[in-house]
Amino acid sequence: GKSAVRVMDKLFLHTSPLSFMVDSCKAMENGYGKRAEAAKEGNGHDWKALSHSLRVLMEMEELYSNDCITYPLSEGGFLLEVKMGRLDISEVQSSMDFHMKVEESLEVENKAKGRKPSRETLDTAVLKLYGLVD
Repeated sequence: GKSAVRVMDKLFLHTSPLSFMVDSCKAMENGYGKRAEAAKEGNGHDWKALSHSLRVLMEMEELYSNDCITYPLSEGGFLLEVKMGRLDISEVQSSMDFHMKVEESLEVENKAKGRKPSRETLDTAVLKLYGLVD
């Protein structure tokens, strides 16, 4: 095989021009740098990432409980406050801990009951989302 250098998620062949590698690395730095700067301004917290993590936990809870996710989420206002960095980090951490425990409990409960969504159900949900089936 050809030898290469991996920088984060990019693979550069040793035959790649150095200028191409430098330009690509600068583009990666700019992309990641903005989030790092935002975290620095947010007292070291990536509020956007925290809000995404909480949203996923809440969606999993709803999926385990109701076999579907309804939008807008009932806690959308809270998620926006997290994303905007308007809450104390301890409140966000408490919420994260709470939702992780609930999600883990629901996961165990659903596995014990042998419940899991079928591939057909998931495919149909995606097709409905895009308006491809009724």
